[in-house]
Amino acid sequence: MCRKLLLVMLLSTGVLCTSCDMFSKKEKVAHSDPNGSVNEKIAYQKGEISKYRTAINMEKQKSIKSLQKRDMGEVRRSNDKVARYQRKLTEHKQALSTLEQEKNKPGA
Repeated sequence: MCRKLLLVMLLSTGVLCTSCDMFSKKEKVAHSDPNGSVNEKIAYQKGEISKYRTAINMEKQKSIKSLQKRDMGEVRRSNDKVARYQRKLTEHKQALSTLEQEKNKPGA
């Protein structure tokens, strides 16, 4: 009898905690507009740069794990993704530098 009561209490607590949104916090995130003002464009470029940096780090870790498993196809695929992300990263860095020059330009 005690086991059944304990099981019912455990299951009801689990259902209660997972069904309601008591513990989840919804954050309001401000997205930068790539077509907005210069400051918004700069914020957008910085966000894209950080996104690609984290993607590059994740792919490098995946490549190392695949290399340890001797899965060379996965290593090549991962290295190709890193190269693609590097190209995107340099494009966003160049755009960021031109936007910062535009922002710092006298008379703007």
